[in-house]
Amino acid sequence: MIGIKKVVSFDPGSHTIFFDSLSSEAVYGDRDQYYSMVNHLSALDRPGEYVVDEANQKLYYWPYGKIEDCSFSISTRNYGIGINGQCNVCIEGLKVQGNTSDGAAYAIWNNKTWDAPAQNIIIRNCEITHTRTRDGRKGSISIGNADGVTIENNFIHNCQRNSGINAGAKNVTICNNIITKVGYKGIWSMGSENLRILNNTITECEGTHGNPVSVFTTINSLTANNFLKATSEVFTFEVNTNTVVHNNIILGVLNEEEETGTNIIRQNGSENSYCYGYLVITNNTLLFSSTNNAVGITQYFEDLNKVIIKNNICDGGPGGETGMLMSRSNNIYTGLSWSQKERYGWSLMDEEYVMTNLDTLFVSPVSSDFHLSEISPARNIGLNPDVIIPLEIKNLFPDYNFSQDFECKIRGNDGQWDIGALEYSDPNGIDRQDGVPEKYSLSQNYPNPFNPITKIIYTIVGTRHAVSLRIYDILGREVAVLVNSMQTPGKYTIEWNGTNSAGQHVGSGVYFYQLNVKNAFVITKKMVLIK
Repeated sequence: MIGIKKVVSFDPGSHTIFFDSLSSEAVYGDRDQYYSMVNHLSALDRPGEYVVDEANQKLYYWPYGKIEDCSFSISTRNYGIGINGQCNVCIEGLKVQGNTSDGAAYAIWNNKTWDAPAQNIIIRNCEITHTRTRDGRKGSISIGNADGVTIENNFIHNCQRNSGINAGAKNVTICNNIITKVGYKGIWSMGSENLRILNNTITECEGTHGNPVSVFTTINSLTANNFLKATSEVFTFEVNTNTVVHNNIILGVLNEEEETGTNIIRQNGSENSYCYGYLVITNNTLLFSSTNNAVGITQYFEDLNKVIIKNNICDGGPGGETGMLMSRSNNIYTGLSWSQKERYGWSLMDEEYVMTNLDTLFVSPVSSDFHLSEISPARNIGLNPDVIIPLEIKNLFPDYNFSQDFECKIRGNDGQWDIGALEYSDPNGIDRQDGVPEKYSLSQNYPNPFNPITKIIYTIVGTRHAVSLRIYDILGREVAVLVNSMQTPGKYTIEWNGTNSAGQHVGSGVYFYQLNVKNAFVITKKMVLIK
């Protein structure tokens, strides 16, 4: 919890700061308290920051780039675009920024909570930034009382004390969004029904109770193929019915080899807040829990036999006798929690192992490359995910393919299945003994988001071909041409330094890179530049 108060005086002799008193509700009495100084010239130390001098009515701003290119605006409204119960609405390709209020601020929202729900709402390809409110429970995109909602391909960033996306609706798909530097939750569902959270990248949700994804009081939710990273809890849920967490890479933060995450997945459960139906946690990579409790769930389920934990690489899990009552097998633990000991009635189950050496498991864990290494013990010891997912669950999400991995590659091509989010593939993109690539491919750029340089890897097959690799902005305008030449079969690595064809640095935002081989193989992927 954060309380904001003015500094009223400073005693330099005793190095004491005095500020207006906080109410008793503004602090947690059982926890250490911390403070930070804001809105003071001494705190202005990097581009993008500003200070308001209220006494002299001045604003000090440190701009990005050259001062002659600087522009700024001051918000006069706390709301951007309001749907207000309307149906068949598409909001696309807009930049919404600077909505601010101490009470409630939204960039895009449906604020009509009575009468019939809004229907068929699409919000896509937008950039939303600098939405600020004192109460982090608001969302930069906030949609409630709606039926049929798609929120996709948006870039949400630098939203102080705001969540990224709030949803409390029916038949909701939140996919392919990039959310970073928000001050509460990245995606927060309260009371949704038939919810899919797919292929999102969410990092740096650092506010009090902030974490990338929270799914509360929700019926039938699928969280799959997401990259989530935070310094504390990462994915939380409570009082849900049928919760599926599949094919995700979910990480705590590793700072100078010290793990800072607590529960990577956490159930907020108690005797008054049970979960119902199935909880399915399968084929995830869950790492860097400082407590070795990556799967932190409780006994508060209607039926523990419907808790399925299989095919995961995880830094600890549910222990004690409760953990033994769950449907659990084929997991690799990179660490064990305090309750995962024999004296508490816990033991490894079928095809479960403890493997603490991440360098053996993955290609490069320090560089966040969690592809399985050639000698990884996670290879060929998994179960077919299409078999372990209950038919009742698959019927809830008929358009999702549980047989694909995090990168949408088909699992088990050789009749054996790997565990974790990523099925093994040759790191050189070569699958034939003669050393010639077997298929075209375009990797996700790394790092992503990036600043200032990112790498793109691709492979081409066959004979000598005309190959192009081009960068486009969110409006489809060509930004740069990285490759435009004849190339022989093989694997290629290209760097982009965030400049356009004229050598000028481009701004923060979503960009697309497209590989075109002889106009026969064309594939496009998304990346984000943050400055």
